[in-house]
Amino acid sequence: MLTIDKDLPPSILIGQEVRALQSSIANMGGVWFHADPDHVLINDDVVTGWRAQGDGPEVIAVPTAPNDKNTQFDTSLSAFVFRSSLHCGLTLPNVVSAIRKFTVAIVFASPDEPARSLFSLNVGANNCMIFLSEAEGEIFAQDKSGAVRVASPVVGRSLAKQLAILSYDQGQLSLWTGAGLVRHSGRPQGLDAPADLFIGCRSNRYGLAKTLGSSRIYDVMFWSDHALLDERNPADKSALSFIHRYHRWTA
Repeated sequence: MLTIDKDLPPSILIGQEVRALQSSIANMGGVWFHADPDHVLINDDVVTGWRAQGDGPEVIAVPTAPNDKNTQFDTSLSAFVFRSSLHCGLTLPNVVSAIRKFTVAIVFASPDEPARSLFSLNVGANNCMIFLSEAEGEIFAQDKSGAVRVASPVVGRSLAKQLAILSYDQGQLSLWTGAGLVRHSGRPQGLDAPADLFIGCRSNRYGLAKTLGSSRIYDVMFWSDHALLDERNPADKSALSFIHRYHRWTA
């Protein structure tokens, strides 16, 4: 055993990564859904919501309209389990007044088959969206029309937790995965209106079973007015470092 007889800065101590990330997200006005039993709402053995972390007003993602008691939370994994071709999605309505700039970070695993739909910001009124998906050997994101699209190859398939970070800023889409960072700029239309956030699906529509894959989702972090992957200011760079450190020590 190695003993160091001196005080160490909190930033290098194991176990501080959760606290540091919580503080960063709160300070930047973000929201963090972390899959642990204390944040899962259950009524008569039915999952009725996923409560975000934080000491402020409650933020709760609730089952979508087509989700008929399908949401499953696995206590042994501390993860939400999404099943292929079955609508298990959750939604946070009216999360932004318009899709102009945002970042989402998702920690997930898809050991059996592709996750398909992981996340979406959907402008239901205009039938437009930006979504994040895993299919056909890629983790990719795009708007519904395909005007802007980014993709990274899936690096193996295992039980290991994967981290994907997606940023959007006025037409530029950036995606970070374990395979690296990719960017693309385009001119998507119809995003300048209120949008809902979806987890594990793309919308409140029934059907579309082919977009519903198999995955375990552990964390969803969302910032409505920060494109963290642009790294244009110190706060963005710092937030990214906290996300990566959290994933490194908890994966």
